[in-house]
Amino acid sequence: MGKTVSVTPRINYFDDLFSGSSSSKDLELMMQMVNLYFTKPNKDENVFSANKENMKSLYKDQDNSPGTYFQNIIEETMSQNHLRAISLTQEQIEKELNLDKAYQFYKERFSSANGFAFVFVGSFEIEALKKVTAQYLGSLPSNLKEKSTWKDTRLRRPKGVIKKTVTKGVDNKSVVDMRFTGTLNYSNEEKDKIVLLGKLLKIKLTEELREKWLVFTE
Repeated sequence: MGKTVSVTPRINYFDDLFSGSSSSKDLELMMQMVNLYFTKPNKDENVFSANKENMKSLYKDQDNSPGTYFQNIIEETMSQNHLRAISLTQEQIEKELNLDKAYQFYKERFSSANGFAFVFVGSFEIEALKKVTAQYLGSLPSNLKEKSTWKDTRLRRPKGVIKKTVTKGVDNKSVVDMRFTGTLNYSNEEKDKIVLLGKLLKIKLTEELREKWLVFTE
């Protein structure tokens, strides 16, 4: 109560990281929270169970929603049904989501601060920042012998041209999803060209559908 601070640990495909924010006066509290997330994560059965039930509710009857059903078909198609890319099911959440396993996995990923780079942006006194980072980040465990590396999960996009028509729902509406995959020599310039090309294709597709619809209705 009365504090403006948040810290969130996250694990994604390639990174273990923290994101956080605070008011200037709560900077030290934010650092304390980061330290505790590393050294003393809280294992709460009640909170875990509540979140598990919320997840089950979120994925319950997801195929009854035309939009969700359509997105699931896209995910399955683009990932070739790769387990890490498709949506969860209630059965998976109930069977596979286990507090002890999740807690152990978390502790393994955040057992050492070795390799972490901390970046701070905002309005703060630099000397005050140095003091709290030295106290709460400098004291974090760091296993210098431990080296993390990436693992190829074999997630690959399908090759060739794939066309699918999905019929779902009762409303008189439609959604078009077009995706192009391939390799390229990445640069900011190439990225901008692809973004502009995507916008152009969207405009042309909208014009085509709109003109044909007007002709049809006339």
